[in-house]
Formats: sequence, structure tokens, C-alpha cells
Amino acid sequence: MLVNINMETLLGNKSDFAIQAMTEPELKPPSAVWGRMCLWVQNTKLGDYNNAHCGLSQCVHHLNEVVELIDQLWDDKFTNKSNKEIFNLLKKAWHEPGFDDFGVPNGYEQYHKYNISYGFAEMFDSEGMFFLLNMPNVSLKLLYQPKGASEIFDFIINKESFISTINKFNSWYVQQENMLAGKND
Repeated sequence: MLVNINMETLLGNKSDFAIQAMTEPELKPPSAVWGRMCLWVQNTKLGDYNNAHCGLSQCVHHLNEVVELIDQLWDDKFTNKSNKEIFNLLKKAWHEPGFDDFGVPNGYEQYHKYNISYGFAEMFDSEGMFFLLNMPNVSLKLLYQPKGASEIFDFIINKESFISTINKFNSWYVQQENMLAGKND
């Protein structure tokens, strides 16, 4: 028996920050929550919404980790640096293992938390890198470089709406998970 669930949802506001998600229509209990999702930041879509049957639990878990770390996503070393300088530092840090060739700590490991493009499921595999900064003015800045591009885009996101949208996504996910587990509450 197929379960009639609210398959597609748009949480948040595409012009600021939103999550578009759906469960696959053919799922029936008992099942994990398989589906599709993408992020919208200032009307720019990040992620491949057409990539079907992705594990949405991984995305929920990852976004919850981002919210837990959000107040740590600033470093005074970024002050008076351009977006390109910050992005290049974070990109270099991401590709460094945290130690140089001689096993001496290089200090880059502390920057790994800024890369929020890592940790999502398959729908973000074809994206470039994006780093999240918690700006001193209580907004968030997403630095994004599409795969294969040289240009770096920056998006300002309202911090409260970012957190609120992720909380709504959590609630939506739990509802889908309960329905696909055969629970009616």
C-alpha cells in the first residue's frame, strides 16, 4: 500500500534561504526517507533536485550540525579580507589534512567546519564549494564557487530565517519518517 504523504515542500523563502524537498512518491512503509532536496539562497538553487532517491537523513543531520556550529563560524582573521581571500583560505584549508608533510599541525583543521557543502547527500555532488560565515552583524554570508568556475559569489542570509528554515525542515522530515514507519501520529 502506498502512503499518501505530502511529497513536496518548500520551506523558507527562496529570496533569502529556503529548502525544497520531497520524498519519492513510490515509497511505502516501512521505508527510510528517500527523496530529493536543494537549497535556495537569494533565488539561486544549490543542489540537483532531479537527483532521485537520495538519503534525506544525512541532509537533516548535516544541517543540524551546521546550526550547532553556527556561532563558531567566524574568525577575526577574516576581518578586512575580501571574499576571494577568505574563500581561497578556506578552500586551501579544506584540501589540507591538518598536518604538513612532516606531521606538524598546520592550523588548517580549524577551518574545516566552514565548508557546509560537504556532508550532504548525492544531490550536492555536482556542486562546487560553499562556505558559511557567521558575520559580526548577525547575518550569515555564504561564499559559493560553482564547480569549474573562477568567480566567487557571496550571498547574505538572515541568520534567524536560516535557523528557522532548518528547524522546519527537521519537523517536515520527522513527519515523513513517522509516516514511512507506519506511525499515524
